[in-house]
Order: sequence, then structure tokens, then C-alpha cells
Amino acid sequence: MIDKEKFQIALGSVIRNLREELNMTQDELAGKCGYTSENKRSTINKIESGKSDLPATKIVAIAKALNINPAELLSMAERKTEQ
Repeated sequence: MIDKEKFQIALGSVIRNLREELNMTQDELAGKCGYTSENKRSTINKIESGKSDLPATKIVAIAKALNINPAELLSMAERKTEQ
């Protein structure tokens, strides 16, 4: 069984790496995912730091914004937890 906290940290790390590979800012990713509040960058920061437990709808939105299949995004995070 995967440790929830460890998985959240791994998922955040994968999201950050993919975002940086696309030369995308946290604000840009937030906008593409539908975050519109004043603190949208801090929301992405919390996700990338593993401090946010994402609902399935946001995982799908983030994956779409990063041009990756949601299943592959989750698979990458799962593999990272096994390292």
C-alpha cells in the first residue's frame, strides 16, 4: 500500500518537473487548471510541495495542462514513491 503523504510529495514533484520542462510558471499552470483566486500561485506551490490532496478533477485538469494523460501522471508519481 502506498503511503498517502509520500505519494502526494511524489505527485507534486512530478508536476513541478513537468511544468518546468514546459517552461511554464506556476501562475500559467494555475490559470490553465481553472484556479482564479488571488492566491493561485500559492495553490500550485502547495500542490508541488505535496501539501495538497488533489481531487480527481484537479488531477485531470493539471494533466491536461501539462499535455500528459492523467493515468501516466499518476503512474509517474507511483514509480517515484518506489525509489
